[in-house]
Amino acid sequence: MKNRKKMIITGCGCLVAGLMACGISSALGGSQVLQSPMLWIEIGPNSGMGFWMNDSKSDVVSSETAIVEQEAVASEGDLGASAIVSAQTDQTIKEVHITTPIGSLNLEQGQNAEVQSNLPELFKKKDGLQLRQNTTNGIWKLEVDQRGAGFNLPNPDLDIVIPESVKTVYIECGVGELTLAGLNLESLKIDTSAANVQLRNCMLDSLDANLSMGDLSLSGCSVNRMETDLSAGGLNMDTTKINRSLDANLSAGGADLSLIGNLSNYNLDLNVAAGLITVDHDTSYDSYLKSYPNASVQVQINASMGEIQLNFEGQKTDLSEQDELVQEQTSAR
Repeated sequence: MKNRKKMIITGCGCLVAGLMACGISSALGGSQVLQSPMLWIEIGPNSGMGFWMNDSKSDVVSSETAIVEQEAVASEGDLGASAIVSAQTDQTIKEVHITTPIGSLNLEQGQNAEVQSNLPELFKKKDGLQLRQNTTNGIWKLEVDQRGAGFNLPNPDLDIVIPESVKTVYIECGVGELTLAGLNLESLKIDTSAANVQLRNCMLDSLDANLSMGDLSLSGCSVNRMETDLSAGGLNMDTTKINRSLDANLSAGGADLSLIGNLSNYNLDLNVAAGLITVDHDTSYDSYLKSYPNASVQVQINASMGEIQLNFEGQKTDLSEQDELVQEQTSAR
């Protein structure tokens, strides 16, 4: 059985002071070293045995606390250990940065102003893995550092729940799967090298997603402004509402969009360099411009290679039947 580790950070929407300099590393032999000012280290699950890093228990205020809990379940014959770290907190988390070179990330936003994170099967010092986590000026940062870890890298599966106070999230991921659910943010920025990204039931004012390889999928989302660059992947949107603008650049992928709203409420600007636009039938256009009165949404799609399918609330729309109308509107402008 592999070691499993879990980290939970809880608090009343507040996090910073004691975790600012917190570094965590662990070894398979059951020992764990944690360094941070004003920390209580408890050794063993619910043992009550431990020590204060600075030998001054009075330095910790118990009213607003953040708890970092890490527990290891070792295979038979190995010594398991856990550590609980408590520290004073005094700021609300507004921004979250997450960086992981490889593995899966599941991110949700909770209603009880908690930050929870499980950290399984990695962070073994002998593997060259390190976790750097801190909070500064309301920014919570989690970084998985795999430099110098060699070729036999574990695949971390991170499950993180962020509080409602968070308004900005920035994620950097190398290879893996990102699943983001129930987020209500002002800004979400994603940069990936080779990862698939799924967004479910998210409300976003701004979404900026850059994927070198992998698909970007949105389901049941509402986004005011969306920009995406997909170098070698597809864009899939199911029952998703774009309130202001969508700018999508696809170098070698397709787009399958199912947007909430009536077709007459959208202003479509489709620019395709060398691709196929399919609107419920096989009709292709190298470049096609459509405009409708009372437009509230601008959609711009640039595709070098791939296929684009548009479906508005299940309506089958034959763009070829609209040619005369489009020509009249184009001439009028």
